[in-house]
Amino acid sequence: MDDDDLFDDLDVEGFELPDDPTDREILYVIWACGEVGDLPADEGWALLYERHPTDARLLLLATFEELGAPVHGVWTAAYFLQKAARIRETSGEMLAGATSDLVIAASRMLLDDAKTTKARRAVCEAAMALGVRLDPAPSEGVVAGAYARLAKQSYALLRELHDATRGGRSLSRTRTPAPSEEGYASLVASAKAPPVPYSPRAVLEAGALVDHSKLGVGVVRSVAAQRAEVLFPDGMRKLVCS
Repeated sequence: MDDDDLFDDLDVEGFELPDDPTDREILYVIWACGEVGDLPADEGWALLYERHPTDARLLLLATFEELGAPVHGVWTAAYFLQKAARIRETSGEMLAGATSDLVIAASRMLLDDAKTTKARRAVCEAAMALGVRLDPAPSEGVVAGAYARLAKQSYALLRELHDATRGGRSLSRTRTPAPSEEGYASLVASAKAPPVPYSPRAVLEAGALVDHSKLGVGVVRSVAAQRAEVLFPDGMRKLVCS
């Protein structure tokens, strides 16, 4: 199949991402590289990972895409290395090479973020645990090779998931029942602060309100291991957070 034939089943003329997009619609926005919709690629992969947390490839590509547009004050070496370690732990040997490539691709940013000798040592040790030596830093050619392999993996996964979602099929997405209007409204009314815009890099805590661009206002019910359970008008969702 040629690239021109990808997503040919969607009505792409004037396409806008709906409030509750299908997996296929999210994949289309990622594939369109910012030409349609207002969902950045890293958030698109992160949203798919929220829905399908057993597929570490989705977290890998969300973390990779973040390297292209890191948010100042949110992206840190520790933040990145925690995600890389989670990818490695949950995927075993399957993504060992890709995780190493991810660390190599981020090597300049990791070392730049380490402002002290102690911090640099900690970054190098964490990277070594993932199979990457940062002292000395990888050469430009090695970094470029890591980027190229990750970009190739991103393209391959897009094509795989394109075929898997043809005909509107989901990637085994499940939903929780919608809450009662009274219960949801009561939780929103009892919040102590107004909603904050949601981002996969957001720091969330139980009881806080978040404003998701697609799901609306939600109430954070619990936070654990960089994942928050958030109650939205249509039910509970799990969101990636810092």
